[in-house]
This record gives sequence, structure tokens and C-alpha cells, in this order.
Amino acid sequence: KVPTRIMPVLGAIKVLGALGLLIGLGADGLGSLAAFGFVAYFLLATGAHVRARDSVANLAPAAVLLVVSAVTFFTGL
Repeated sequence: KVPTRIMPVLGAIKVLGALGLLIGLGADGLGSLAAFGFVAYFLLATGAHVRARDSVANLAPAAVLLVVSAVTFFTGL
């Protein structure tokens, strides 16, 4: 279980990553960096769900977003 005090930090990381992707539409380096950050974020999130032995219903969103993030990063979308 994620401590409540960390939740705002995780939310802020996602918002900053989304802004990085949007700004990165005009600046290639920033977009790639933001996409890589999302891959790392969701890789760690998926690992945390696996480690906590969460149900598939709880694990699936992180795993799907990991795949989407990886596709975005590796294809440069």
C-alpha cells in the first residue's frame, strides 16, 4: 500500500510528465525525456503491484500504461 503522504508527489510527477509530452511536441528532446520518464514510472508502478500481489484488476491499468508509454517512447509518437 502506498503511503498517503506520497500520493500528491506521484500525481505531480504524472502532471509534469504530461506537460513534458505536450511541450515536447515542439521540442523533440523534452518529449523523448518525458516519454522515458513515463516508461520508468509505470515500470516501477507495475513492479509495485506485482510485489504487493495485487489482483489483475489493480495491476492492469499500470501494465497497460507501461505498454502505451513504451510504444510512445520507442516509436517517437
